[in-house]
Amino acid sequence: MTAELKESQDHLIASEKLAALGTRAAGMAHEIKNPLVAMRTFTQLLPLKWEDKEFRDKFIAIIPPEIDKINKIAENLLKFGRPSKPEFKNITIDAVLEEVLELLENQIKKNNVRVSTKFVKTPKISADPNQLSQAFLNIIMNAAQAMKDGGELIVKTDIGHVIQLGKITKEGFISAKKLADKPAGEKVPMVFVEITDTGPGIPEESMRNMFDPFFTTKESGTGMGLPITLRIIEDHKGSIKVRSQVGKGTTFIIMLPPAEKIEEDKNTAEG
Repeated sequence: MTAELKESQDHLIASEKLAALGTRAAGMAHEIKNPLVAMRTFTQLLPLKWEDKEFRDKFIAIIPPEIDKINKIAENLLKFGRPSKPEFKNITIDAVLEEVLELLENQIKKNNVRVSTKFVKTPKISADPNQLSQAFLNIIMNAAQAMKDGGELIVKTDIGHVIQLGKITKEGFISAKKLADKPAGEKVPMVFVEITDTGPGIPEESMRNMFDPFFTTKESGTGMGLPITLRIIEDHKGSIKVRSQVGKGTTFIIMLPPAEKIEEDKNTAEG
């Protein structure tokens, strides 16, 4: 009986490892797909636009980093079981957002989507620019794809404070695990990123599951984009709030702690 129990436990552990491998592999496939889209677009335009200096400069600026991303993803897959930790450095949030918008410029235009930005001067945050770029890319790509018949994508930044109320479990709000050590009621400085689309919105039943691995409403989706995004934001001690109305669009609000002290102001939210 003891031998059979041990054998059953070994089978269970093996099954769990296989399930984890499947989740990790799907996530890696999703992360590789995004740089490949950019590389394919630029190489298709290469014969037509190589004489355009602005295009060549964009090509040189974007393609090598995208190749590096794929290489890092492949290395991470080899280290399966120990997800890589972010490589933190002080960066400005608008620089990451501008890079992502530039990277997705062709796809956004293809969907006849207008882009408007409102970036305020924000303090630097401590972040891994590659991982944060992946998180914003997932959200912005989803927004662009949701507006199949055109629309508007609005990207804003802001600074302010949230009131830390403790563990939050309200529908549509995902609290960062590492904010839980703040005393309840304390005002926590934050850098805000707000990404809004004028797409069809997200039904209530989908809102409950949207951050679950493999959950997707797309025919060709992997269901890993938002879980990966959530993991990255939480690794950066941040949190995500989602607001959506069917027929009126969706807004993602990402909150990240600054690396520098910011003065308290009127922009205070519960978080």
